[in-house]
Amino acid sequence: MERLKEIHSDGKEMVFLNLRDYRDDKIFFREILHHTSELLKKKGSPQLLLIDFTGIPYTHKFFEITREFISSNLDHIKAAALVGVQLEQEIDPDIVKKAADLHILFFNDLNDARNWLKQK
Repeated sequence: MERLKEIHSDGKEMVFLNLRDYRDDKIFFREILHHTSELLKKKGSPQLLLIDFTGIPYTHKFFEITREFISSNLDHIKAAALVGVQLEQEIDPDIVKKAADLHILFFNDLNDARNWLKQK
């Protein structure tokens, strides 16, 4: 299965990172985010980013890696939708608010996330 690809939805182009049912280690997770960074930078203008985390044990370590990835790519991300994030512990509400201020929202449904991105 191809984990990283560009998709088109109703005339909007998005970078889609499919980590659904991902069971690999943190090293691979960092590697796929590195490839995503390269693609975002290559595109030039800020992109819509859709990431599907459905079905994976999304620990605080994964959250920190994702946060670092997004922070280092803010100039290349117009908006990001994260689907299926079920943290083992509750996220601090300040983190959720800061993410929303950066046009990053959490969704339970892939279609809802895609529809939100299409409006950006």
